Amino acid sequence: MNKRFFSFGTAALLSLGLFTPQALAQDFCSATGHTGQGVTVSNSGSNPVGDYHYELWYDYATNGYAVFYPDGSMDCSMDGAGDYLCRIGLKFNNGETYKDLSGDIIAEYKLVKKNISGVDYSYVGVYGWMKNVPGAPNGLVEYYVVDNTLSQWMPSDWVGNEKLAEGITIDGGTYNVYRNTRNGPAIETNQNVDFYQYFSIRSSMSDCGTINVSAHMRAWEQLGMAMGNLYEAKVLGEAGCNKPQGGTCGVSGSVDFPHAKVYISGSTTPTSSASINPTSSSATTQVVASGTMPGTLEFENYESKHSDSLKVYGDVIGSIQPGDWVEWTVDVSYTGTYTFDILAARENNQGRESTISLSMDDGASIGSVSVLTNGWNDYDTFSGTTSSISAGQHKLRVTFTGGYVNVDNIQFTANDVNMSSKYEPPSSSSSPINESSASINPTSSNSVNNGSSASVGPNPTSSSPVNNGSSASVGPNPTSSSPVNNGPSTNDSGSSNGGDIVDNNGQDVTAIGDIRLSLSSRNMLVFDVQGRNLGLVRVAAGTSLEDALFAKFHRSGIYLVKQGSRMMKVRVNR
Repeated sequence: MNKRFFSFGTAALLSLGLFTPQALAQDFCSATGHTGQGVTVSNSGSNPVGDYHYELWYDYATNGYAVFYPDGSMDCSMDGAGDYLCRIGLKFNNGETYKDLSGDIIAEYKLVKKNISGVDYSYVGVYGWMKNVPGAPNGLVEYYVVDNTLSQWMPSDWVGNEKLAEGITIDGGTYNVYRNTRNGPAIETNQNVDFYQYFSIRSSMSDCGTINVSAHMRAWEQLGMAMGNLYEAKVLGEAGCNKPQGGTCGVSGSVDFPHAKVYISGSTTPTSSASINPTSSSATTQVVASGTMPGTLEFENYESKHSDSLKVYGDVIGSIQPGDWVEWTVDVSYTGTYTFDILAARENNQGRESTISLSMDDGASIGSVSVLTNGWNDYDTFSGTTSSISAGQHKLRVTFTGGYVNVDNIQFTANDVNMSSKYEPPSSSSSPINESSASINPTSSNSVNNGSSASVGPNPTSSSPVNNGSSASVGPNPTSSSPVNNGPSTNDSGSSNGGDIVDNNGQDVTAIGDIRLSLSSRNMLVFDVQGRNLGLVRVAAGTSLEDALFAKFHRSGIYLVKQGSRMMKVRVNR
């Protein structure tokens, strides 16, 4: 079976009937104005406004100013500045590291550029400082996550004298990572000092989006870039010009952020982590990766199967008999062990478990898990660790020795791998494992020219591929008397209230109130409205799904909740 699979994304949501293309964009991407009484600032300085902290700084500008709003947004204007920056967000006062926080540092932004001119370099995204950083000059690090620019092109290799990784994908954007040593003005000093700069530079410009700052910090840390005590994390607009000796230059125009917000999420198990394949030979080999393998396999996209009894129902397979198996040809990126997570469901028939076993090539077992849930529609994740697998192309077989199980997908993440064993599959490879959002390609050298950048435009990003198949949850042997589920199941939710539930014909079933699980506790996969995986939420029996989502993420808004093949759109209002 050679049905091509694409990772869950925008088109999949459209095919399910969840949203129109316009509604799929993050809500704040349509923002046009500001909320509250703004504070107009025309001199360099920093102060609180509402729950946020702002800063304006520029040199030899004629009429630079900014307006900062209590909702975290800002409107910044430049007129003849040599270097100009405005920023707003969080300031940390208790010496916490990013790991000490209750969740991830998340930044949201909507950017509008107006009449920009005279810009040679620019950074738009997230900015901050860290103190007491081990190994950093004077213990100081100035850090940037750059998602956009007010220049013609995105910043390039000139930002750092070390290029530590390239191709890292976080929150749907692809970034290169740099470290630089600089002498200049720094926080809490009255003179120029040496310090490190950390950069994540996006490969293409984004005018609106979400940046998981903590995910970048985890990636930096795995690359050997030490972390310290947080001083600030703010949405930034900065632009400057390269002043010629004895001459002048100046940047002008405005950069408006009708939406800008930095906050701490409620997630204690972040999903925006990045895999690290560092360019430095001295870097750690403990990685969390995602790619050709690592990556995700959808069971309905098998290459071959044991018998015709096994059937595909939407994006799951069922009717599985004891001894049935499916196979794929897979490309394993690195030699080592991998963690695997299987999303599966199994009716609890007097406690009888189903066993799912993995083997490679000649039938050598590499791992197995036992599956037992409370129903054919009660999907949960079952995890194991493989024995060591060599880099290269292999035949992977998954065998259902206990039979009677429904399976959705299997995800592989690197556990302990040897990065020097990198396998590059041929360009014609048809490996069915999805390219996922957390792989980093090594570069041939960690040395970067610290001079001026070459004049090159941004690299285009590939469109997010999606699965356009339908979905269904089934028992072990569907018959005319036990049909595939074609709508919301009251066995799942106890009621169909609380969100827009989509049936297998792609129709919205509008619901009101909340969703309460009446039968048992279960894990449910959660996505944002752009299809990014936010992780699993454990919902106890009788608990409101809205309450569980708010307890996990501490944010109101719209969430997509997937359990097996069913998808719900749930609005959380708190």
